[in-house]
Amino acid sequence: MQTYFLRKHDFEKSAAEFQHAADTSGLKKQYQANVARSLALAGKTIEPRRMVNRLHEEMDTGTWMPSVNLALAYFALGDKDEGFPLLRRALQEHSCTLLEINTEPMLLALRTDPRLVELRARFHLRDSLPSAPSGAAAADHTQAQVRP
Repeated sequence: MQTYFLRKHDFEKSAAEFQHAADTSGLKKQYQANVARSLALAGKTIEPRRMVNRLHEEMDTGTWMPSVNLALAYFALGDKDEGFPLLRRALQEHSCTLLEINTEPMLLALRTDPRLVELRARFHLRDSLPSAPSGAAAADHTQAQVRP
């Protein structure tokens, strides 16, 4: 439900739902990063910045959380220089979430950033899919985006 509100751009509701998930699940750190992301997308800066900095410090001292979640929170704050190292870390973690790198709305604006281009190449993801493939190309584009 949290991502539903995120995709609908109801960022305040998304933040509240992610906070509820953080309070009631065993995935507190993961959901806290998503709370920060939602708050940043809602236009807030102070609280989400405090949250991501704290989470990043905890990660650096050994607390595990998905690097990609924290990266997306940094991107929502407009901090690409903090986000890209975390995406690289997610690649090292073999994060399955990186399979969504070509479709994650947060990353669409960064599509031509050389750092994202390099990450997609390292993860063997196609640059993009044509909008209306036809013929033999259509069959090729219906397969998964990850190359063997």
